[in-house]
Amino acid sequence: GYDHFKKITYNYKKSKYYKEVSELLYETYFDKSLTKLSQVNISLIKNIINKGNLDINKDKIEEICGEMSELERNAEKSSRQVVQQMICHHLKKYIGHEFSSTVTGITDFGLFAEIDNFYVSGLIHVADLPGDRYFYDKDANLLKGKRTGRVYRLGQDIKIKIMNVLPSERKITLVPC
Repeated sequence: GYDHFKKITYNYKKSKYYKEVSELLYETYFDKSLTKLSQVNISLIKNIINKGNLDINKDKIEEICGEMSELERNAEKSSRQVVQQMICHHLKKYIGHEFSSTVTGITDFGLFAEIDNFYVSGLIHVADLPGDRYFYDKDANLLKGKRTGRVYRLGQDIKIKIMNVLPSERKITLVPC
């Protein structure tokens, strides 16, 4: 689903980005492209350095970079939540429809299954799994039927029906078909 969202961290270390400034101060590297906010902050730091004001506190710069990293993570989390909410709004018209899905998470209370082509997961509650009473095997990370021995594992394909969607909570209730 969201592999393209990576953690972004900013700090002063070796980098190609400000190679010309490397002799004057600490350098900045990014494991992803810069955001506008970060570009503004980096531009301000670069202007200070280029004007010869080298009285910059490394601890303060590291603090600013830490704040930028936290803001970036919060912005990406918010972005993912908005996307999930929009997908949920779209899925409301599919309540009662059947889809293919893949098990992406297993807990003691059920399975999370990503609905094919929608890139969002919903919950199949353990009580909705058919024909048996299922127990969570934490060590094997699977749900297993007590009587039948039927097993649900990560990566397993499963046909589901969308039973309910709550966009404001980004919750999708699924049942197996």
